Amino acid sequence: MSAAKWQHCTRREFLSGSTALGLSAACILPVGNAAATPDKERVYRVGVINAARGNLHSWHFFQAFHSSIDMDALAKNQRKQMGEMYRKWLRNPQVVGAEPPFLDTRITHVFDKDAEAAGQFAEVFSGVRPVKKVEQMVREVDAVLLGDAIGNGEDHFDLIAPALEAGLPTFCDKPLADKPTRAAEILSLAEKHGTPLMSSSLFRHFAEVLHVARLRETGEFGKLQWLTVGYGAACIDNFIPVYAIHPVWAVAAICGVGFEGASLVRYEGSCLLTITFQNRPPATVWMGGDNQGTAHFSQKSETFALFGSDSGNVKWHARYSRTVAHLVQTIREMIRSKRQPFSSRELLEVVAATHAAIKSVQENGRVVALEEVL
Repeated sequence: MSAAKWQHCTRREFLSGSTALGLSAACILPVGNAAATPDKERVYRVGVINAARGNLHSWHFFQAFHSSIDMDALAKNQRKQMGEMYRKWLRNPQVVGAEPPFLDTRITHVFDKDAEAAGQFAEVFSGVRPVKKVEQMVREVDAVLLGDAIGNGEDHFDLIAPALEAGLPTFCDKPLADKPTRAAEILSLAEKHGTPLMSSSLFRHFAEVLHVARLRETGEFGKLQWLTVGYGAACIDNFIPVYAIHPVWAVAAICGVGFEGASLVRYEGSCLLTITFQNRPPATVWMGGDNQGTAHFSQKSETFALFGSDSGNVKWHARYSRTVAHLVQTIREMIRSKRQPFSSRELLEVVAATHAAIKSVQENGRVVALEEVL
């Protein structure tokens, strides 16, 4: 579906998922005729886009896909803390289990507009070959992983388009795009070529968030009556699409898809973002508050830790590393099965909600329907 059609899609079509993109609420979307079970004997070749020294997402997440690392080169090309992060946490089997790193994946190519950055990445991840264009790698890899470099996703469409056109399972760092219409173009291109596409915040992978999501699904504590997600960060306009998407994704994980609108009220250093649904109670995101959330069920309330916080006896670094492990295991499963882990509808709604929030705060906090920004 073209961006123009997305912009004119009615709210009923959008919310019902009846558009040409088939925005199903299902979590697992089969793509083409791909086999549901992975080939256990295969080693999947991975191409990485954006590997600059300061791009922690690429260095924290994508290391999981490469078992062989030159720790001396890492110490030379990265901050000292990165080596400690790898040894103590991200690649420590006592923290994350036997995997990651994965033995059935291997990073073979890297692209970065900064050739020096690509060279440093290749020096650390043994055997990786820098390329001058993304088009060079897509002919020789089985999947592509993009780590955000600019920050707002403005360049994501151009960078991942070759991979999507080649039908390669693709991970695109959040936000999927800088505008909802551009996000729709990415999703449309992926659908056209039957390409599994994943974009995600770590907030969608916290064990505590997944636990609360299961409580809603099973009804163990009754119906979910209200959800509040706290995020201790600022909420200026250019911050919201890049970072407020984190707690919004926690809302999507717990409440499911079907966002109808968003409103945002700001006061001094904090703001309250309310996400509305058609046939369900709203959820709120309190930015500038504590890094925790509370799900209010009819029989019991459940409070859970979020970013930067310990949870029970589990310290923050361990929680972070296990969350990264869940994220990359989800990516790896997409690569192996060629199935999209989250619905396209979810990927679009989380982007659209943040832009609806910006429009809302500029218009005295009114509820802005998602269709207004598509």
